[in-house]
Amino acid sequence: MTAGNRFALALLPLLALGAALAAALHAGLAGDATDTAPPEAARPAAHADMPESDPPAANPVDDWVATTLARPLFEPERRPPTLRSTPVDAELPRLIGVMVSPATKVAIFAGASGGKPLVVAEGGRVGGHVVQSIRPGEATLAGPRGQRILHPFARNPGAASATGADRR
Repeated sequence: MTAGNRFALALLPLLALGAALAAALHAGLAGDATDTAPPEAARPAAHADMPESDPPAANPVDDWVATTLARPLFEPERRPPTLRSTPVDAELPRLIGVMVSPATKVAIFAGASGGKPLVVAEGGRVGGHVVQSIRPGEATLAGPRGQRILHPFARNPGAASATGADRR
């Protein structure tokens, strides 16, 4: 008998003992899995002021469908509230471009309701405002609410700045 065979024979009882332990452990864990409820003493006592909760629904999709059907998507009250612009925003013209050359300076304003754009030189009028000055990237208007500096492509007319605050 060689040394390798003797070593294998010595390990054989250890392997059998390991297999028996694994089988016993598996059988013990499988028996515990069927009884998942804790003993009565281990359960927390229910509070008198807290209502008993319902067990979870077997199929939550049925609950989701019922909730969705109870609140139709296209009902008027489901729409977001309308945002109203302030009167200042409504009366300021929208500057869409500025052209400055040695010979002339003009500001281009968006036309009413998507109409033809208005091209106005310094001193000209647009709505209730007078174009006081035109510089590259801005036009200064004077109107009923004071002097305002407009920039082309502002997201909204309310993005105009007050007098002198934004001058470069």
